[in-house]
Parts: sequence; C-alpha cells; structure tokens
Amino acid sequence: SDVYKRQELHDIKAKGEGAADIFEGLKMNKSIVQLELSFFNFSEEEIELVSGVIKANNIITDLDMGLSEIGSEGTKKIIRTLKANHSIKKIGMKIVDESGEGLMAIAEMLATNEAIKCLSLDCNVNDSRAIEELGEALRD
Repeated sequence: SDVYKRQELHDIKAKGEGAADIFEGLKMNKSIVQLELSFFNFSEEEIELVSGVIKANNIITDLDMGLSEIGSEGTKKIIRTLKANHSIKKIGMKIVDESGEGLMAIAEMLATNEAIKCLSLDCNVNDSRAIEELGEALRD
C-alpha cells in the first residue's frame, strides 16, 4: 500500500549551509508527497534550493508555499521549474508582485503543464494585463 507522508517546514531559521542541507535532503527523499514551506522569507539562494527540489524530486504532488511571501523574481524562478515538473498537481503560493510578471509566468506555465489540477494564489498584483492573462490560461 502507498505510504502517505507530509513534511511541514515552518519558519525555519536555518540559513546558508543549514538550509542547503535541508533542501538537499528533500531532493533525494522518495516518500514525502506533500511539502509545505510556510512563513519563510525566501532569499534568492533559498528560491534556487526550492527549485532544485522541484527539479529533482518527482514524488512530491502538493507544494504549498502559501504563507511565504514570494516576489516577482522568486515566483518566476519557481514557475519556470514547474514547467518541466509533471508530478506536482497542487500549488499554493503567496505572491507579492506589483509588476505582474509572476502572474504572467504562472499563466505561461499553465499553458504547458497539464498536471496542475489545483492552484491556490494569494496575490498582491496591480497589473490588470497579468490578471487577464491568468484568467485566459485558466479557461483553457
């Protein structure tokens, strides 16, 4: 029978090598299917580490970053990585993206990644074009 496993990482203070060790372990883990990364203030390096987990781990089906504010650049990096990951079916993100670039990246990703079945976004976006693009992608 399948083993259901969930890993919650809340407000971890590990930085540098400590954070790298955690995410390196998640790359190799083959039993965790739900990964919740809450209350993080992600640095650019940590976004790279999360992207590495998404690239390397094809077991995770649920990625919840919903309580961690992610800026436009971080969102674009995560979403670029999700274009090639077809195991993740559910995504939760909190996006602080005045420019709308992060939402535009999500719309582009949805056009190529049909594995995503549940998308939960908490967004602070002032770009109506980006909102329209996302709406179009969700209709398809």
